[in-house]
Amino acid sequence: MFIEEELKKEYELKYPLYLQLGQILEVKINAVLRANEINYDYVQMRVKSFLSFFEKIDRNSKWKNPFNENDDFCGLRIIHLFDDDLEAILTILRDEFEVIEEYNPTEKRPQTEKEFTYRSYHVFLKLKGDLANSNKKIKDLIAEVQIRTICMHTWAAIEHKLNYKQQKSFPPHFRPFINRKFSQMSAVLEIADDFFVSLRNEKRKSIEEYKTGLGKVKTKEKILNEELNIDALQAYLENKFPKFSLENKNEKNKKLRYFLNELLMTNLTLKSIEEGEKSLTQKRLVTKLVNDYPSDKPTQTGMARLILDITNEEFYKMRKAKLTNSKWMKFVDNMRSKLSEL
Repeated sequence: MFIEEELKKEYELKYPLYLQLGQILEVKINAVLRANEINYDYVQMRVKSFLSFFEKIDRNSKWKNPFNENDDFCGLRIIHLFDDDLEAILTILRDEFEVIEEYNPTEKRPQTEKEFTYRSYHVFLKLKGDLANSNKKIKDLIAEVQIRTICMHTWAAIEHKLNYKQQKSFPPHFRPFINRKFSQMSAVLEIADDFFVSLRNEKRKSIEEYKTGLGKVKTKEKILNEELNIDALQAYLENKFPKFSLENKNEKNKKLRYFLNELLMTNLTLKSIEEGEKSLTQKRLVTKLVNDYPSDKPTQTGMARLILDITNEEFYKMRKAKLTNSKWMKFVDNMRSKLSEL
């Protein structure tokens, strides 16, 4: 039997250490997921409250040292978008941290339980390498990382809100109905996860088909002149400016959408970019665009936008009315003057 007051004193001593661990892990995991271009929604960290910790001790009567035997004092969740990214996320965690244990609760449930249920992958880990060496007070502490899709997180959030996380908490007369409804919801969410993966795969296929088409004389002209869409634009930019492709994926997607809207507003097509680049190439000005790029570094959308700023009157007028980057516009005006002089 543990005395609550004594446990609370020890909890208050350990809490700052686990909070520090959680904050370090949250920053690091966000950084490595972004660096590896994983599609995820967010990373969430929490340190278990004393009340939750004390309730867990009550449920585990065989514990002799709760602070050593409790494995989720510090917990994080990775909420990702696509179910088939799980293995990539696990590989990243194994590379960056010392993994103590991994398990999938779904695989360990008794065979008598319902076929469709909540899915989440759990990883227990510690700091390693430079992170461990620079944080020696917490290097031996373990954190639990739960990895789940946004669909499965929806399940967990609703289950938590209804307070139906454990079978024994169900009212007996209500239990068959609850089990059936949660099973149905799990099945629908699992199908949704499959749909999202299929949609992403189809998008990738669409982009590759556009790239193939742009590489053939017969189909390239048709693609250049057709009504713009996001897949055709991405394929064109990746083909046209491959050495400027190393952008953060989330930023790249935002830039693509914004650029597409600009093109649609001015009724332009990919042909407009192609013709603009051709005129600059003929005047030997393309190299200057790259060498003297008027922002941090050239990007795919940035290069295409710069070409249109210089060579297309409608695009230039639209952009000049809203652009606040004076360095960019000064460069554009200078290049437009050079183009007209040559």
